Amino acid sequence: MHEKEIFLKEEISTDLGSRQQIEKLFKNIDNNTTKVIMNFEGVEFMGRSFARNI
Repeated sequence: MHEKEIFLKEEISTDLGSRQQIEKLFKNIDNNTTKVIMNFEGVEFMGRSFARNI
């Protein structure tokens, strides 16, 4: 099993506002990854369009 933890504060920002941000992040995840852990530590805001696309 290939597992990856993504620290959203480091990969994107503390402000998760747009769906383009999450779409770009998903495109960069290796196809062999079977489990993705999203770490929201330090995130201050998440917009609805971002959350809808998780």
